[in-house]
Amino acid sequence: MDETSSRTPDTPHILLTGLGLNSKKTTYEWRNKQFTASLAPLALLQLLKSPLRPNRVVVVATEKAIRSTWANFEEGLLQCPGIEPESPIEVPDGRNRDEFKEIIEAVARRFPEGAMLTLDITQGLRHLPFIFYALVLYLTSLRGVKLQGAFYGMGEAETPTKPLIDLSPLLELPQWFHAVRMFRDQGMALPMADLIQPLEMTLRQNAALHQKGSDPFIEDMKRVGRITHILNMLKKHAFAYEAALPLELGQISRQLIAPVEELATMDFVGLPPLPASLAEVISESAKSVAFSVRGTSKGKWKQKVSLNTGELDRQARMIDAYLDREQIPLAIGLMREWVVSWSMMQSDQTCNWLARAERKPYERRLGAIGALIKNKKFRNTVSPELYQFGIFWHRLTDELRNALHHHAMREDAIEKRPKEMDEIQRFWNRMRKGAIALPSFGGGKGRLLITPCRAKQDILISALKEIQPDNCLVIREDGVPGNEQFESKAEEWAIKLINIILSPDRFDVIGEKATDSAIQHILLDADEIVVNMTGDATAVNLTVLRLIEEACKLNRPIRCFVLTERTSNGQQEPDSCCHWIDTPPPWANYVERI
Repeated sequence: MDETSSRTPDTPHILLTGLGLNSKKTTYEWRNKQFTASLAPLALLQLLKSPLRPNRVVVVATEKAIRSTWANFEEGLLQCPGIEPESPIEVPDGRNRDEFKEIIEAVARRFPEGAMLTLDITQGLRHLPFIFYALVLYLTSLRGVKLQGAFYGMGEAETPTKPLIDLSPLLELPQWFHAVRMFRDQGMALPMADLIQPLEMTLRQNAALHQKGSDPFIEDMKRVGRITHILNMLKKHAFAYEAALPLELGQISRQLIAPVEELATMDFVGLPPLPASLAEVISESAKSVAFSVRGTSKGKWKQKVSLNTGELDRQARMIDAYLDREQIPLAIGLMREWVVSWSMMQSDQTCNWLARAERKPYERRLGAIGALIKNKKFRNTVSPELYQFGIFWHRLTDELRNALHHHAMREDAIEKRPKEMDEIQRFWNRMRKGAIALPSFGGGKGRLLITPCRAKQDILISALKEIQPDNCLVIREDGVPGNEQFESKAEEWAIKLINIILSPDRFDVIGEKATDSAIQHILLDADEIVVNMTGDATAVNLTVLRLIEEACKLNRPIRCFVLTERTSNGQQEPDSCCHWIDTPPPWANYVERI
């Protein structure tokens, strides 16, 4: 029985009971107090004191029971101050499904939302307690009714007085089963926190009954502290799980295990039956995603978490759980981050693995693989391993994660499980088993120089000498003659020249030139790209910017420079000067696609 539930004077507190065909003067006992009455619920009303005493009574009886015992019961109610008799609910015998439904619906109509309920199952049809049991589950689960107690007058007891037994822990047990199952099967911790909250209130009230500083007071307050700690852990667990925070969930789950196991050993009113079994289920569920050892939770504790096979496996179990539970947005969000961490470990980059600066290059590499596969002209020219990985990453991030994490704020509706999930899960299962390796991506053909051709030949030659590229992508307008001296020096220094010829009045083909599969291969194969941004014709300049943009998509390392001329004192010929730009111009990624 919950002795701590708060209610206002206007809150209905209803005693629900049944009547049988017989009544007999009997002395009942509750908490060392006795009362003699012809029916158990009448004794119960006298023995229960405020605030536990109901202020309304709802009686369920068949037509025969009403004729036999209602007058006797009504007379007894008149002896209970503050309770006005209400007409009994006449019900059938309850022989089939339709009659069960009729009884439950008739009784439920008497209970307003948020009422309090005390149940007596001493009298009435033998199977009426089972009907009441189903009714209580409905009222407490879906109507917000709070169960205060469930009593049975043990008339068959071989004692002068017959005890009233509170059976409410048995009625509350399904709620515990449901809450524990929700934690085990769905990862939801709040239903369990809602059940533990009244335990904390009960212990606080019990402590208030004792003198401060006394042993009973100290013991109750210790229990309050333990219960409060478990409540906090459950609420934190709920947040970390529902936000798919793998490190926070691992830490909180580890911290939750010991207090829950300790709770099962505590002895006080309010704990459900089978506490050890329930605690074991909770503990085992928490262990599946918990850190293997309990670490500190102070300061920047996450910096001490190592990236290793064990940690990736623990996070993968979280992802598998989300997938099994069809919690797809959580699964794909964490899967995306898992693949980034996995690619870092594949590359032996495990130090400072949570730092944004360390993760960003690997995110860019994965994004570049996905972007590469989106290019239909290019996808058929890559290795099968790279193609499959790119398709997986594209589906995971561009098609699915972006759609769901932006809550489908796009024209296409998402009304059922996305079809991409089947392919994503198949690839994910192979990654989990170690059947997928991080594919090689780009590089291998040295440094690439991208340069306009109109610049003076001595400046271009200086650029070749300064950069020392392995390959050179030369951009010029159609009709502009080649630079013979520049080409000769390139041949002498074994630099391969690739020409991009542009029509001076065809700006609509610039995008096609920059995304041509052959040009994309040249960009991808470069270990480093160096770009000469010295001014030229408009079409040439726009093409240079588009090539920078495409190189960024392919995650190629880029440096940019401009060339100028200067004449020193006493010199007849000008010197060329190379001015480095540390990063590509920020506006390079925003060039309008013509």
